[in-house]
Amino acid sequence: SKIAGLALWQFADIPIDRAVSNDEHRPRGLNNKGVLSLTRLPKVAFQALRLLRQRKAGEYFGLILPPEDSARLTGLFRV
Repeated sequence: SKIAGLALWQFADIPIDRAVSNDEHRPRGLNNKGVLSLTRLPKVAFQALRLLRQRKAGEYFGLILPPEDSARLTGLFRV
């Protein structure tokens, strides 16, 4: 199967609405799921997305393990 595209859940971190949530649920008062920080600095996820966009057709990025590599890498990763 092939990947047809991707969807970005949240572009940048944003302050929380304190009427709905608090610091106990959102560290530093932020919804920090964005690929950019509150000040719009790139996070690691941004760099991964950039690499995905820049790769050429047929290049392997490493998000999904190709079947031919599974035997060679079995036991190297812990979940």
